[in-house]
Amino acid sequence: MVQGKDGFLWLGTGTGLYRFDGMHFQHIVPTGDTAFASSDISALKLLPDGNLWIGFYHGGVSVVRHGVAHYYGTVSGFPEGPVETFAVDGEGVLWVATQGGLARFVDHHWQVVGKGWNYPTTRADWVLAGHSGALWVSTGQRLLFLRKGSHHFLDTGIAVSLFAVIAQSPDGTLWLSDGLHGTRALPGLNASHPVARQSTSLPITRFAWSERLLFDHEGRLWATDAVDGGAFLVNHPNRLEDGHSLVSADVNCRFRQTNGLTSDRAVPLLQDHEGDVWVGTNLGLNSFRRDDVLPLPDLNTLSTVNFTMSMSPSGQLWVSNGGSLYRIEHGQPSRVLTGLGEIFTTYATDDGTVWMVGDHTFMRMTHGQAAPVALPAHVDPDDVSTLAVDRSGTLWLAVQKHGVYHYRNGSWSAWKSDRKGFDDTPVIMAAGRDGGVWLGYTSNRLLHVMDDGSRVFAASDGLDIGDITAITPIRGGALVGGDTGMADIQAGRVTTLTTRRVPALRGISGIVTTPEGTVWLNTSAGIVRFAGSNLRHALNHADATAKYRLFDYQEGLKGVAMQSPDTTTAFRAADGRLWFETSTNIESIDPGHLTHNSVPPRCGCLDWMPTGMRIPQQTVCACPSGPATSTSGTPQQALRYQAMFISGIASTGWTPDGRMPAIGARRSIPILDRVATSSRSSQPTTMVSGTGRAQASLS
Repeated sequence: MVQGKDGFLWLGTGTGLYRFDGMHFQHIVPTGDTAFASSDISALKLLPDGNLWIGFYHGGVSVVRHGVAHYYGTVSGFPEGPVETFAVDGEGVLWVATQGGLARFVDHHWQVVGKGWNYPTTRADWVLAGHSGALWVSTGQRLLFLRKGSHHFLDTGIAVSLFAVIAQSPDGTLWLSDGLHGTRALPGLNASHPVARQSTSLPITRFAWSERLLFDHEGRLWATDAVDGGAFLVNHPNRLEDGHSLVSADVNCRFRQTNGLTSDRAVPLLQDHEGDVWVGTNLGLNSFRRDDVLPLPDLNTLSTVNFTMSMSPSGQLWVSNGGSLYRIEHGQPSRVLTGLGEIFTTYATDDGTVWMVGDHTFMRMTHGQAAPVALPAHVDPDDVSTLAVDRSGTLWLAVQKHGVYHYRNGSWSAWKSDRKGFDDTPVIMAAGRDGGVWLGYTSNRLLHVMDDGSRVFAASDGLDIGDITAITPIRGGALVGGDTGMADIQAGRVTTLTTRRVPALRGISGIVTTPEGTVWLNTSAGIVRFAGSNLRHALNHADATAKYRLFDYQEGLKGVAMQSPDTTTAFRAADGRLWFETSTNIESIDPGHLTHNSVPPRCGCLDWMPTGMRIPQQTVCACPSGPATSTSGTPQQALRYQAMFISGIASTGWTPDGRMPAIGARRSIPILDRVATSSRSSQPTTMVSGTGRAQASLS
């Protein structure tokens, strides 16, 4: 499996050569009378000049240049046996490892490497071009190397089994996997120091013996397991470079058919230009990416079990789940209380107090102990709508059909607004930085209560976001979310951004900001991120395009924003991590380590229609300099375009005048999710029965 400069994946299979564009598989056959010698392909290598080398299981290779194939077999001096892999050394010479020997391609001919090069055997299972230009070869018996510019192979003294494979990590450490000692690093081994530093004798083990090894751009080790099947992942192989054979505790994730892999028979590995890792199996392809959104571990998310989240002003996160209260430290839950019953709402303060609303229960935790708190007469805890604690320590409690109460120094008092039209119960409340409290109501009504009075914001002030469902006080005002958009209130001025311009801003239940000014919103479409400057520009210019990034299932988000919550559902912890309560889980994002695909999509033509005549499948668009027109002056040509990432189609549509659209970089689309939501098929013609996307826990 290889990838071309144009983004296509090339797949060598037991039934021929295929090209994959992220959605469709195309069976490739050479032009003219140059058919491949075999359909059983075992190795591929795509060179910078565009030449594609194909190795066959039954021996021999073909090179495809401009669609024409040329075959090299034993008659051409090519060694016998299945082709295992290709490599290009530091001088640009192509090498091949086969079960019949090692060879190099020079002056348009293949030369078998033998005793003249001090190569002692007629077998080569793997060849690797190292970072320094040295060549490394596993022979089925020993690990050999060739220094750059040398014609004399040297023995490292390391014994290997048949079918041993080699890889090199980003820090230059060589790794070996075989049937003698499994998978392990070879610390200290390089062309200048051809002896590995081995701390202890190695056990005989086939654990983690791999068909292929791959180090991704972030240094993680991927492998396809030759013994147990499937693929596995080691997050931090740089911590395991003492030379020991990998053991079960070293493996962070395993991927098999039971958890999403298309088959347990997996061999090839590839990381594409966009950073996705691909695993090929005998039944299809799987793509993996690092999820930006990660779930809180060990959370009971059964539909019959409640969970809720709150955070103190200083950033201490608390979660209630299944009758227990947890403090979240370094992303891990630590149980503080148990036996609480079902808790629906929590609210935390900096002095360690956590207020909890449960099933017919209202309680407060102080100093690690929970105690019930009596509510005003005739008030049922189940009727609590929302709560907040202001800067003075006063608890504000909104109760359906009863209005708002204050709780201070152990006693309750009813609170009434001095503003007409605010006699009903607020939907959401939030304590402001100025000591006041913000109260959000239905139908575009917002009240800011301060010591010296209150201020009303309504539709007449430009508030046009429906029912108020989220409030985040900020310096000089507040960010407010609603059913149909968001509003920024600064110095009494309201600017709005609605779903008419950004459909993703529907059903906002939480808003959180970062010190850099980035704004994150928990919505029913997913998690929306605005750079501060982009948000201000969109708010202040009604005709401007709102630039934002949406995090949804493609980034690992489970569910959507919890709707109708009693408190906000988005928080920023003291360590800078962002937390979001969704309909199915509690999720987090590290805003300082987001994946970003900077590779622009390849844009090409599907159909061109000059003067109403459709010309299909044009690989190069050569439209006239100006649009053809009818006698009425109406444009008479159109172009159907496709902007593609290898992991999916980013955009497909028609331009009315035949001109190519301006396409910018966008996130890519996982295959399985596309198949699940689109009628378009990702199945190839004969090679595989489907494609898939599995989950990886990458840290």
